Amino acid sequence: MRITILLIGCLSVLGQNNTERKEEVRHNTLVDIQAANSKLLEEKQKLLTKEQHLLLLIQEMETNKKMIEEKEKNILEKLNKSTEAEAQEPQEEQVALPQELIDHYQSRDPSVAARDFVQLYSKSPKVAIELIRNMKKKKSAKLIDTVVQLDPKNGTRIASEITAAIGEGN
Repeated sequence: MRITILLIGCLSVLGQNNTERKEEVRHNTLVDIQAANSKLLEEKQKLLTKEQHLLLLIQEMETNKKMIEEKEKNILEKLNKSTEAEAQEPQEEQVALPQELIDHYQSRDPSVAARDFVQLYSKSPKVAIELIRNMKKKKSAKLIDTVVQLDPKNGTRIASEITAAIGEGN
């Protein structure tokens, strides 16, 4: 019977130790769970902070995008206005010539008219250019060719300036 009591005593001591161990394991597990939960809460807070920062950056980017689009729109409007203004400006002020002057140069011999034309050009290039522009093409071409033949250096310069002012096809 003594052995039984001793055995029961040992078992009860073992039971107490076992209960203490279970309690200790539960306590350690609870501490581990609380630590893990604390770490998860910290990570969650970090992620929320990052999310708020990203949302602020997105909002700033959208604001910048709107500002850039507005600036681009203003620049395009200014460009269009300046292009329209340039298109509405007269390209070159044309001089109104009396038809009698045009007819006079067309009816004259090119060798005689060329000398007068050089003098006219030296006094008023715009009037001379407008005269050539209003003459018949064949007559004006013959007049310019004669000017070049009479004075190759000066005539070539005059012909180049007239061609630049009027254009090749006119």
